[in-house]
Amino acid sequence: MGAVGAGGMGFELIGALRPIDDWEVSAVLLVILLMVILVDSFSSYLRKRLV
Repeated sequence: MGAVGAGGMGFELIGALRPIDDWEVSAVLLVILLMVILVDSFSSYLRKRLV
């Protein structure tokens, strides 16, 4: 996901990892995790609604 497939999110994650800023890395990973959960929940809702 990080540097290849997720576009801007991977760029932010790589940028945060360079200076090893723990708080920034944690924040970026938390946002990525929340976005994955949100998109997964939304797609599950749509699948149930459409099928």
